[in-house]
Amino acid sequence: MSNRFLRQQFAARVRPKLSHWKQRTRLSFPRYRRALRTLGEAALANERSEVNNQALRTAIAVRRFVNEHSVHLIDAEHDQYAFNVARVIALMKDHLEGRFHPPHLSCGPRAYLMKEIGDALGMRSRIIDIFEIASTSPLHVNPHTLLEVYDPVNDQWHMQDPDFNVQYVHRTTKAPLSASTALHIESDLIGYETNGGEVENALNLTNTIDRLFDRAVLYRYSYEGKASGLECAGRCPNVPSDELDYSFQDFLCARDPSLRLSLGRHSPNQPLKGSVN
Repeated sequence: MSNRFLRQQFAARVRPKLSHWKQRTRLSFPRYRRALRTLGEAALANERSEVNNQALRTAIAVRRFVNEHSVHLIDAEHDQYAFNVARVIALMKDHLEGRFHPPHLSCGPRAYLMKEIGDALGMRSRIIDIFEIASTSPLHVNPHTLLEVYDPVNDQWHMQDPDFNVQYVHRTTKAPLSASTALHIESDLIGYETNGGEVENALNLTNTIDRLFDRAVLYRYSYEGKASGLECAGRCPNVPSDELDYSFQDFLCARDPSLRLSLGRHSPNQPLKGSVN
C-alpha cells in the first residue's frame, strides 16, 4: 500500500471528521454559544419578510443579517480570519456591539456564518458549491459557495445566497429553487428575490445565474465531517471533451478530497458522474 494512497485516504476519510469536530469543539465554548445566540436574536429582531412559511422567514432573516453586517472584500484582513468560523462569529458580535467594523468576508465565509447562525436557530442547511468553466487550456474554474436550506413544510431544499443577498426562484412560478432544480433547467428560468433587501453586486449575480448553474453542484457535506456528494447537469455547452471531465474531477477532488470516496477514479473516456448522498 503506497504512501500516496494512504495520504489520499486520510484526506478523504479522516481529515473532514477531524476538522468538523475541531470546529464543533471550539464553537461549544460558552463565548461562542453566547455570540451565536446574540447573532440569532439580532437577525430575527430585524426580520421583515412577508413570507408566511416560518422556516423560509428564518432563512431570509439570517441571510439578510449576514449580508448587511459584513463586507465582501478579499484583502489582507480577510485572509487573517475569514475562514476561521469561530473568529468570524466573535468579530460579528463585536461589530454589533460597536467594537469592530463589519468583517471582511467572501462568498464561502458568508455561507459558513449563515449556516452556523441558522443552525443555532434550528434551521437545517447545507453548504453547496457551483462552478463555471472559465477556460479549458489550462483548466480554470470559477467556484461560488452558497447555502441550501431545508423547508420542512414543503419538504424541499431551496437556495439562499448571503453573498448577493438573494433567494433563487423560478422566474415564472416564483417558487424557491433547489440547486438540483436549477441545474436541470435553462438559465433564463432562474430568477431571484431580495425579500425586501438590496442586491449586492448585481453584475456578478447576473453572471452567476448565466454561467454557474450548467455544470455541477458540489454538496459540501465535508463541512459536517462527512463525504461530500456531486450532482452533474448532463448538459455542459462549453465542455469540448471527456478529457475536461477528467480534469474537472481532479479539480473537485483537490477542492474537496472527501469526493474521492464517492467518485473514485474515472478514465478520460468515462464522463464524470456523481450522486447526491
